[in-house]
Amino acid sequence: MNRSVLLETLEGCVPARRGALIVARSWMHPDRGRVGCPAHPAVIAAAEEAGLAVQARDLGVEQQVSGETTRGEGTIFAVSYEDPGGGFRGLAVAAHRADFAAMAWAGEEIASWRSVMRTRRTFTLDPADGPAPRSGNTASFAGVFPAQPEPRDSAWAACGCPAQARCPAAGHSASAMRSFRARGDEVVLVGEPVWGSGVGVPVESGGGESYRVRSVRDAEALTACAPERLAFVVAPGSVSAEVARLLAVLRRRFPRLRGQHPDQWCYTMTDLLSAARSSLAESDVLLLAGAGASPVTAAAQAAAALTPVHRISALGQLRPRCIDVATLTIADCGARLGGQVLQVLSGLGPLGVLRRATRTESVPVASPVGGEQTGRVRS
Repeated sequence: MNRSVLLETLEGCVPARRGALIVARSWMHPDRGRVGCPAHPAVIAAAEEAGLAVQARDLGVEQQVSGETTRGEGTIFAVSYEDPGGGFRGLAVAAHRADFAAMAWAGEEIASWRSVMRTRRTFTLDPADGPAPRSGNTASFAGVFPAQPEPRDSAWAACGCPAQARCPAAGHSASAMRSFRARGDEVVLVGEPVWGSGVGVPVESGGGESYRVRSVRDAEALTACAPERLAFVVAPGSVSAEVARLLAVLRRRFPRLRGQHPDQWCYTMTDLLSAARSSLAESDVLLLAGAGASPVTAAAQAAAALTPVHRISALGQLRPRCIDVATLTIADCGARLGGQVLQVLSGLGPLGVLRRATRTESVPVASPVGGEQTGRVRS
């Protein structure tokens, strides 16, 4: 791909007016023919961020081939490369040749995007099911991320599941807590939610003592009024590996500890964190796309201790320095913006879009006397 890249300036090839840039949706190269420009929305957004007037259009051959055709007042700054899947892709911006400020901006903008044209792998993080689209089909990139309203806390349950999924984890935790307290147990709410705050677990109902254990220090320092009657409930949104660490300490200190059945735990944040850690282990950059927050972005940020992070809230903030890498992970918290970023990347070199997911599922176990045993409170 790199050997086919051409950075060019074509003089007097298009009609242009002062004070306005033309960004090509596609353009006709004198030798290469039609050049597609999937990345052009990023150039438009950058021009608007810079306060420049801009229009997008397809530039035809009759406007661009110099010689006997009608010459214009516009100069094209362009870059193109041969797509391994067939045809050519690139970018082109035209400015009036007497508009020196616009000419300088167009030349610098095209040169900056040319510097990051390369083959690139992109991991996506989202809770959607199904295969990722083929990278050549730019129209389908918006479907990589699940359609949802602009992110807000109420769009997801405390455990990290989408609100519309009706995850029963918070209800199970509340039910287990009521059951334990009805028996006269003291209850420990175990875990520190990655997303949410454990709301929906009514620690005040049913009487009795309740505690929170968020860390190993908390577990080591816990003093129970009735150690023989201690029970635990998992805070929705906690990561199961961390919960297991806390329970190991509690079980050592309180051997008769009883607890909520593991089928009732929600593993959404565990799975998201596992997928994020796996993807980021292979990535040079984490790109957070969107102004809001979501369980996906919370998991990605928790996993990105050693990975550089760029956050953009609008396409105009996507600059070449954000994607000057061979492999990146995108965590989308706006749905639409993540798809736009993938479209831009598809016009900056061969692109592989990979969805990496981890899923933990409860498997029913048949009892010796028939039926299934799942979802019980362990005594």
